[in-house]
Amino acid sequence: MFIVAEQQGKYNMKAFSQLVGISPGTIRAWERRYHILCPIRNDIGHRLYTDADVDMILWLQNKIETGFTISQAVSLFEQRNAFEIDDVKKDQTDQKRVERIQEELVHAFLSFDEISAQQLLDQTFNLFTLEKVFFDILSPVLFKVGNLWEEDKITTAHEHFATSIIRSRISGIMQSFPANPMLPKVLAVCGPGEWHELGLQIFSIYLKRKGYDVVYLGSTVKDGDIKSVLPMIRPQLLILSVTLDRNLPKTIELLHELQESFPEIRIGLGGKAIERSNYLQEKHIGTTLSEWDNWIKGNSKSERKV
Repeated sequence: MFIVAEQQGKYNMKAFSQLVGISPGTIRAWERRYHILCPIRNDIGHRLYTDADVDMILWLQNKIETGFTISQAVSLFEQRNAFEIDDVKKDQTDQKRVERIQEELVHAFLSFDEISAQQLLDQTFNLFTLEKVFFDILSPVLFKVGNLWEEDKITTAHEHFATSIIRSRISGIMQSFPANPMLPKVLAVCGPGEWHELGLQIFSIYLKRKGYDVVYLGSTVKDGDIKSVLPMIRPQLLILSVTLDRNLPKTIELLHELQESFPEIRIGLGGKAIERSNYLQEKHIGTTLSEWDNWIKGNSKSERKV
């Protein structure tokens, strides 16, 4: 028997027969023989069919028109339903697994349990794609740890322990992608006074996977050094990341200085401080893959300057 989402019946037999182009006698025969329809009954006992019933019969008709018998078409439909149910179950299982890994990672970090944390990370990178690891597991975990630190529920030692383990994993991954010489060069660095670089690392991996040549400087550098090295690196794109609100004013000041001195360089801003701010949202690279894609498309040229 077919299991479909419960819907409200709205077509009587005559209307249903006209919609699907099959006689009422054939519809009743299919109901009895193959159990493919379970119409509800109205107050006076008349059958009422749903839009899902219409879709099902039209799908079966299409198969019959291509040479299948009705029994073969019904079997195909049952298999299709089984695969869809399996996909739903797989998605639910994956979500539960993701939530479990998140909880266990947070517990390992807060317990200073590096062995368990590394084992969980091994499991995570083996099970899921990089995008899913970064966006659905590591980002929520880091967000939770960061919130606990900001709320003074954990110490800076806890926060540093968690970020150092994840940073070491990400650093290894960053070296594994070759650069496409035809794509723009990117300079990635944190804003003045900013030491939180994990978000910048994840964005840099995203760029490296696409083939961009990323010069990664990481956490804050000495005042004036970025301005000094730009003529040497000659990037087309510059990414500045700022997490803490107190570092935002100096980052914005640096942005204006660089725009004035290097107007040909496209500058993007990222990090929690930018997300929380109303300033310079047109420079914000975004927080999702689709937003990153849009920012890159809008700010890159097809070929690197030489």
